Amino acid sequence: MFHRQPAEVFDEVLAVNLLGSIRLARAAMAVMRAAGYGRIILVASTGGLHGDIGLSAYAASKGGLLAFGRSLAAEGAGQGVLTNMLLPYALTQMTADGISDDSVRRRTTAEAVAPVLTALASPDCTLNGEYIVTGGGLLRRASPVEWETVALPGGSSLSAAQLASLVEESGRGKPREFGVSVDAFTDFAGGPG
Repeated sequence: MFHRQPAEVFDEVLAVNLLGSIRLARAAMAVMRAAGYGRIILVASTGGLHGDIGLSAYAASKGGLLAFGRSLAAEGAGQGVLTNMLLPYALTQMTADGISDDSVRRRTTAEAVAPVLTALASPDCTLNGEYIVTGGGLLRRASPVEWETVALPGGSSLSAAQLASLVEESGRGKPREFGVSVDAFTDFAGGPG
């Protein structure tokens, strides 16, 4: 749990999962941009997309990779370097003890993830900036979304009940996806609707 985890352990998880991937991507991006072609696949986790109990450092590091990957996708696209994020469900040393169902254990192998990874690395792949959840012969697209924009009531205060109502109203609206944050801001600045 976060409140009991020493800061050094949290920092170590970030260094390995986030900074280690960033350092590799930096070296690869330099070579790939110069060549005018490349495929970068960052291995993230649904823990980074949704958070996880007792794994805050892991979730933070994988969430950082998801945002980093979207940034790389935008930066590299014009130079032929495409970046996608793979969020695999596969048995690892970290997850093996938490899965007791034998049928799930048989399906969630690294080999079941390999076809998606191979397709993402293919010269024929044109996907860019995608979050792809896969495992056990299944796949689904994931994405960060922002819901409908709603106007705040006039005045200088907002009650907790008003806030909850506005969040609920926004959530009933149309979900919106954006490639990068400046696109989200431009849309948001346009106001409700």
